[in-house]
Amino acid sequence: MNWVNLLNEDEKLPTTYGIEGYPTKIIINPEGLIVGKYLGEATDFYRKVDELFRN
Repeated sequence: MNWVNLLNEDEKLPTTYGIEGYPTKIIINPEGLIVGKYLGEATDFYRKVDELFRN
């Protein structure tokens, strides 16, 4: 599984992605649509990853 880590150096990430706190994990599908956004260590994030990659 490939992923991209972003560092908020130019202060644009919160506005662009609606980030309300850190760490925030965002799952973006191949079409570029956000399919999930998770703040902190939410177990929902891991359930969604399992769901996406089981298929």
